[in-house]
Formats: sequence, structure tokens, C-alpha cells
Amino acid sequence: MKKFFLLFICLYSSLCFGQKVTSSLNKLAQKSYLQANKYIGDKAYPMAVAELKKAVSEDDKFSAAYQQLGDLYRRMGDYPNAVVSYRQVLAIDPDFYNVTYFGLGESELNTGDYANALTHFRRYASSQGLSDESKIKTGKYIADCLFSLEAIKKPVSFKPVNMGTGVNSIQDEYLPV
Repeated sequence: MKKFFLLFICLYSSLCFGQKVTSSLNKLAQKSYLQANKYIGDKAYPMAVAELKKAVSEDDKFSAAYQQLGDLYRRMGDYPNAVVSYRQVLAIDPDFYNVTYFGLGESELNTGDYANALTHFRRYASSQGLSDESKIKTGKYIADCLFSLEAIKKPVSFKPVNMGTGVNSIQDEYLPV
């Protein structure tokens, strides 16, 4: 019975240490993080960002708050700030979540940092257990990065010419009619 109990304690403690910490010991940081999650549920993203900023100012090692902040910035199309937040997550814990590499890669792709985006997409693609949908999307983004890096090496000059009043007008002409 003692051996069983000792084995149980050892296994239980290894499970506890193997889990990712998604909370903060700082009560003010944790309170802001939880409030941000409520705002996210209500789709009040700017208010959620403000709460997450409070959380990371209270606990600068709160990787879950930085991850959430990066996800929010990316959802709102603020890719430069998303890059900063995701890089902070990786600085704290490079193995926090593999999806951090995808978010960082997508944000870098949207800011024109194709080389770093490619590195991060490849890292994410090497993760175990990705869904088929994730594999397809990541593969497309990797192809986009490769194309962009090659296109930058061989720029093509483009000088649009107004075709005159028979074709062009002062109106927005974005429909082919």
C-alpha cells in the first residue's frame, strides 16, 4: 500500500508540473485577466485589451495574458501589436502553446515580415496533432511567404496609365461593368 501511495504521489506531482500555467499568482493581474475574458465574451474587444494590458503590467510574466492580447490584436487587425504580444509569450515560455507560432506567423505575414513568418509557420507545421484544416491553412501561408520572398527579389515596375474618359472617370472603378 505504501508503494502504491508513493507511486500515486509521484505521478500526481508530475501531472501538475506538466500542465501549462494559465493564471497568475498576482491577484490584481488575475482579476484583470478574468474581466478581459468577460469582455471578450461580450465582443467588447477594446475593453478586453485594456484589461489585459493591466494584467501584464501587474505581472510581466503572465504568458496567458500576453497570448490573449496577441489573439485580440490579431482579431482586430492590429498586426504590429499582435507581433509584440506573441513575441513576449515566446520570450517567457517558448513552449507555452504551439498555436502561438501560428498567430505570430500570421501577424508577421500581414506586416510584411515574410522571413520570420515562414520560420514560425514551419515551426507550427511541425507540431503534433494538427487538424487537416490547420495543415492546409499553414501550408498556404508557407507558400505565400515563399512566393513573397521570391517576388521581393525580382520587383516588376508598374506604372498605371489613365486610359482617358472613355474608360476612366473620377468615380471609384472597382467593378468590371
